[in-house]
Amino acid sequence: SKEKLDFYHSLAIKRKKLFFVQYVSGLLIFALPLLFSTVICVAIGGLNGLLTGAGMIILLKAMLYRILCFLLIYGIAILAVMLTGKTIVSILGTGVFLLYGSIIVLTIVGMAATFFSTYMETRNLQVLVYYFSPAILCGYIDGLTNYGDNFSLRICVGMVLETAAETGISVWLHGIRKSEAADKAIAFPKIEGIIKVLLVIPLSLMVGLYLSMMMSNNRTIWFFGGIVV
Repeated sequence: SKEKLDFYHSLAIKRKKLFFVQYVSGLLIFALPLLFSTVICVAIGGLNGLLTGAGMIILLKAMLYRILCFLLIYGIAILAVMLTGKTIVSILGTGVFLLYGSIIVLTIVGMAATFFSTYMETRNLQVLVYYFSPAILCGYIDGLTNYGDNFSLRICVGMVLETAAETGISVWLHGIRKSEAADKAIAFPKIEGIIKVLLVIPLSLMVGLYLSMMMSNNRTIWFFGGIVV
Protein backbone atom coordinates (compact mmCIF):
# COMPACT_ATOMS: atom_id res chain seq x y z
CA SER A 1 0.00 0.00 0.00
CA LYS A 2 1.11 3.57 -0.63
CA GLU A 3 0.60 4.50 3.01
CA LYS A 4 2.87 1.72 4.28
CA LEU A 5 5.51 2.46 1.67
CA ASP A 6 5.45 6.19 2.46
CA PHE A 7 5.88 5.35 6.14
CA TYR A 8 8.86 3.05 5.54
CA HIS A 9 10.58 5.51 3.24
CA SER A 10 10.08 8.36 5.73
CA LEU A 11 12.04 6.54 8.44
CA ALA A 12 15.60 7.74 9.18
CA ILE A 13 17.03 4.46 7.90
CA LYS A 14 18.99 3.87 4.73
CA ARG A 15 17.09 1.84 2.16
CA LYS A 16 19.82 -0.80 2.02
CA LYS A 17 19.60 -1.34 5.77
CA LEU A 18 15.80 -1.43 5.62
CA PHE A 19 16.01 -4.03 2.85
CA PHE A 20 18.31 -6.37 4.78
CA VAL A 21 16.29 -6.05 8.00
CA GLN A 22 13.28 -7.38 6.10
CA TYR A 23 15.43 -9.92 4.22
CA VAL A 24 16.93 -11.45 7.37
CA SER A 25 13.53 -11.44 9.07
CA GLY A 26 12.03 -13.49 6.22
CA LEU A 27 14.99 -15.89 6.27
CA LEU A 28 14.69 -16.49 10.01
CA ILE A 29 10.97 -17.23 9.69
CA PHE A 30 11.98 -20.22 7.56
CA ALA A 31 15.36 -21.19 9.03
CA LEU A 32 14.51 -21.27 12.75
CA PRO A 33 11.53 -23.69 12.47
CA LEU A 34 13.64 -25.84 10.13
CA LEU A 35 16.48 -25.97 12.66
CA PHE A 36 14.10 -26.57 15.57
CA SER A 37 12.28 -29.44 13.84
CA THR A 38 15.59 -30.97 12.73
CA VAL A 39 16.92 -30.94 16.30
CA ILE A 40 13.73 -32.70 17.45
CA CYS A 41 14.14 -35.36 14.71
CA VAL A 42 17.78 -35.90 15.69
CA ALA A 43 16.81 -36.26 19.35
CA ILE A 44 14.09 -38.79 18.53
CA GLY A 45 16.49 -40.73 16.32
CA GLY A 46 19.16 -40.71 19.03
CA LEU A 47 16.78 -41.96 21.72
CA ASN A 48 15.75 -44.86 19.48
CA GLY A 49 19.31 -45.78 18.53
CA LEU A 50 18.92 -44.72 14.90
CA LEU A 51 21.49 -41.92 14.89
CA THR A 52 24.69 -42.71 13.00
CA GLY A 53 27.57 -40.68 11.60
CA ALA A 54 26.48 -41.38 8.01
CA GLY A 55 22.94 -40.38 8.89
CA MET A 56 24.12 -37.04 10.32
CA ILE A 57 26.09 -36.30 7.14
CA ILE A 58 22.99 -36.95 5.02
CA LEU A 59 20.98 -34.74 7.36
CA LEU A 60 23.45 -31.85 7.10
CA LYS A 61 23.52 -32.11 3.31
CA ALA A 62 19.73 -32.11 3.17
CA MET A 63 19.55 -29.03 5.43
CA LEU A 64 22.08 -27.22 3.25
CA TYR A 65 20.04 -28.01 0.13
CA ARG A 66 16.82 -26.87 1.84
CA ILE A 67 18.37 -23.54 2.89
CA LEU A 68 19.83 -22.93 -0.58
CA CYS A 69 16.51 -23.78 -2.27
CA PHE A 70 14.67 -21.40 0.04
CA LEU A 71 17.16 -18.56 -0.58
CA LEU A 72 16.96 -19.11 -4.34
CA ILE A 73 13.15 -18.95 -4.48
CA TYR A 74 13.07 -16.22 -1.80
CA GLY A 75 15.37 -14.09 -3.98
CA ILE A 76 13.15 -14.71 -7.02
CA ALA A 77 10.05 -13.63 -5.09
CA ILE A 78 11.76 -10.46 -3.80
CA LEU A 79 12.93 -9.57 -7.31
CA ALA A 80 9.37 -9.97 -8.60
CA VAL A 81 8.08 -7.73 -5.81
CA MET A 82 10.70 -5.06 -6.59
CA LEU A 83 9.58 -4.95 -10.23
CA THR A 84 5.84 -4.80 -9.50
CA GLY A 85 3.43 -2.79 -7.37
CA LYS A 86 0.49 -5.14 -6.84
CA THR A 87 0.36 -8.37 -4.87
CA ILE A 88 -1.33 -10.45 -7.57
CA VAL A 89 1.15 -9.23 -10.21
CA SER A 90 4.03 -10.03 -7.85
CA ILE A 91 2.74 -13.60 -7.42
CA LEU A 92 2.38 -14.02 -11.19
CA GLY A 93 5.82 -12.50 -11.71
CA THR A 94 7.34 -14.96 -9.24
CA GLY A 95 5.81 -17.85 -11.17
CA VAL A 96 7.19 -16.50 -14.45
CA PHE A 97 10.70 -16.13 -13.01
CA LEU A 98 10.60 -19.63 -11.54
CA LEU A 99 9.68 -21.27 -14.86
CA TYR A 100 10.76 -18.82 -17.59
CA GLY A 101 14.14 -20.42 -18.27
CA SER A 102 12.65 -23.87 -18.78
CA ILE A 103 9.93 -22.39 -21.03
CA ILE A 104 12.65 -20.93 -23.28
CA VAL A 105 14.61 -24.20 -23.39
CA LEU A 106 11.50 -26.33 -24.02
CA THR A 107 10.37 -23.94 -26.77
CA ILE A 108 13.73 -24.28 -28.52
CA VAL A 109 13.59 -28.07 -28.15
CA GLY A 110 10.01 -28.17 -29.45
CA MET A 111 10.86 -25.99 -32.46
CA ALA A 112 13.88 -28.16 -33.31
CA ALA A 113 11.92 -31.41 -32.93
CA THR A 114 9.10 -30.06 -35.11
CA PHE A 115 11.08 -28.55 -37.97
CA PHE A 116 14.38 -30.49 -38.07
CA SER A 117 13.96 -34.07 -39.27
CA THR A 118 17.51 -34.96 -38.13
CA TYR A 119 17.12 -33.49 -34.62
CA MET A 120 18.17 -35.67 -31.68
CA GLU A 121 17.85 -34.52 -28.07
CA THR A 122 20.91 -34.68 -25.82
CA ARG A 123 21.33 -34.63 -22.08
CA ASN A 124 22.82 -31.14 -22.27
CA LEU A 125 19.35 -29.74 -22.95
CA GLN A 126 17.95 -31.52 -19.89
CA VAL A 127 20.70 -29.94 -17.78
CA LEU A 128 19.81 -26.51 -19.17
CA VAL A 129 16.19 -27.00 -18.08
CA TYR A 130 17.42 -27.65 -14.53
CA TYR A 131 19.75 -24.67 -14.35
CA PHE A 132 17.50 -22.15 -16.06
CA SER A 133 14.43 -22.89 -13.94
CA PRO A 134 14.75 -22.47 -10.15
CA ALA A 135 11.50 -24.39 -9.55
CA ILE A 136 12.64 -27.44 -11.54
CA LEU A 137 16.15 -27.24 -10.05
CA CYS A 138 14.74 -27.30 -6.51
CA GLY A 139 12.53 -30.24 -7.44
CA TYR A 140 15.59 -32.04 -8.78
CA ILE A 141 17.48 -31.27 -5.56
CA ASP A 142 14.55 -32.59 -3.53
CA GLY A 143 15.22 -35.92 -5.19
CA LEU A 144 18.93 -35.69 -4.41
CA THR A 145 18.26 -35.29 -0.69
CA ASN A 146 16.88 -38.84 -0.62
CA TYR A 147 20.32 -40.19 -1.47
CA GLY A 148 23.24 -39.24 0.75
CA ASP A 149 25.96 -39.84 -1.84
CA ASN A 150 24.54 -37.54 -4.53
CA PHE A 151 25.86 -34.25 -3.15
CA SER A 152 26.87 -31.79 -5.87
CA LEU A 153 29.20 -28.93 -5.00
CA ARG A 154 28.70 -27.50 -8.49
CA ILE A 155 24.94 -27.20 -7.94
CA CYS A 156 25.48 -25.55 -4.55
CA VAL A 157 27.93 -22.99 -5.97
CA GLY A 158 25.57 -22.27 -8.85
CA MET A 159 22.66 -21.70 -6.47
CA VAL A 160 24.75 -19.39 -4.27
CA LEU A 161 25.86 -17.31 -7.28
CA GLU A 162 22.31 -17.09 -8.66
CA THR A 163 20.93 -16.08 -5.24
CA ALA A 164 23.65 -13.43 -4.87
CA ALA A 165 22.81 -12.01 -8.30
CA GLU A 166 19.07 -11.90 -7.52
CA THR A 167 19.66 -10.22 -4.17
CA GLY A 168 22.12 -7.70 -5.60
CA ILE A 169 19.67 -6.67 -8.33
CA SER A 170 16.84 -6.43 -5.78
CA VAL A 171 18.92 -4.19 -3.48
CA TRP A 172 19.72 -1.91 -6.41
CA LEU A 173 16.07 -1.78 -7.51
CA HIS A 174 14.95 -1.07 -3.95
CA GLY A 175 17.28 1.91 -3.88
CA ILE A 176 15.82 3.50 -7.03
CA ARG A 177 12.21 2.35 -6.67
CA LYS A 178 9.83 5.29 -6.20
CA SER A 179 7.19 5.35 -3.47
CA GLU A 180 4.60 6.13 -6.17
CA ALA A 181 5.18 2.65 -7.64
CA ALA A 182 2.75 1.16 -5.12
CA ASP A 183 -0.58 0.01 -6.61
CA LYS A 184 0.89 0.00 -10.14
CA ALA A 185 1.25 -3.26 -12.04
CA ILE A 186 4.84 -2.50 -13.09
CA ALA A 187 7.05 -0.43 -10.79
CA PHE A 188 9.27 0.74 -13.66
CA PRO A 189 7.15 1.79 -16.69
CA LYS A 190 10.14 1.80 -19.05
CA ILE A 191 10.55 -1.99 -18.82
CA GLU A 192 6.87 -2.78 -19.47
CA GLY A 193 7.40 -3.13 -23.22
CA ILE A 194 10.46 -5.34 -22.72
CA ILE A 195 8.49 -7.64 -20.39
CA LYS A 196 5.68 -7.95 -22.94
CA VAL A 197 8.10 -8.94 -25.71
CA LEU A 198 9.91 -11.46 -23.49
CA LEU A 199 6.59 -13.08 -22.54
CA VAL A 200 4.59 -12.92 -25.77
CA ILE A 201 7.19 -14.40 -28.15
CA PRO A 202 7.98 -17.69 -26.32
CA LEU A 203 4.39 -18.18 -25.14
CA SER A 204 3.06 -17.64 -28.67
CA LEU A 205 5.51 -20.20 -30.03
CA MET A 206 4.51 -22.65 -27.29
CA VAL A 207 0.81 -22.28 -28.14
CA GLY A 208 1.63 -22.87 -31.81
CA LEU A 209 3.70 -25.95 -30.96
CA TYR A 210 0.95 -27.32 -28.73
CA LEU A 211 -1.72 -26.97 -31.43
CA SER A 212 0.53 -28.47 -34.11
CA MET A 213 1.31 -31.48 -31.91
CA MET A 214 -2.40 -32.07 -31.32
CA MET A 215 -3.12 -32.31 -35.04
CA SER A 216 -2.18 -35.08 -37.48
CA ASN A 217 -2.72 -33.02 -40.67
CA ASN A 218 -1.75 -29.48 -41.68
CA ARG A 219 0.45 -29.15 -38.63
CA THR A 220 2.33 -26.16 -40.01
CA ILE A 221 -0.93 -24.23 -40.54
CA TRP A 222 -2.00 -24.99 -36.98
CA PHE A 223 1.43 -23.89 -35.72
CA PHE A 224 1.18 -20.45 -37.30
CA GLY A 225 -2.50 -20.23 -36.38
CA GLY A 226 -1.59 -20.83 -32.74
CA ILE A 227 1.00 -18.04 -32.89
CA VAL A 228 -1.61 -15.63 -34.23
CA VAL A 229 -4.06 -16.63 -31.48
